[in-house]
Amino acid sequence: MICTSPPRAYRGLPDGQFPLHDHTVTVSVCGRICFGTKKINLSQVLAGPKVGIKEEEDGIWPVSFMHYEIGDFDLELCRVEPVDKPFGPKVLAMSSV
Repeated sequence: MICTSPPRAYRGLPDGQFPLHDHTVTVSVCGRICFGTKKINLSQVLAGPKVGIKEEEDGIWPVSFMHYEIGDFDLELCRVEPVDKPFGPKVLAMSSV
């Protein structure tokens, strides 16, 4: 069997665009996002790409990757709480009318 190079090299994911978020932050190689002087562990799986963060409540910031909300971080606790099934199907509630 002869191994050949693929016709084009994999260049990774495109940079995420988060126009509705307050900040766009790059996830470090160790899986952290740095926000001011805080270092928040997210996941090494997301190392490299950018995530969007937006303050919704005082000190609570949802974290989005691409178009998925993956969790909320508490600025005071410096901890991310994941959402249930962030990549699951999005089902809208049915109207009772």
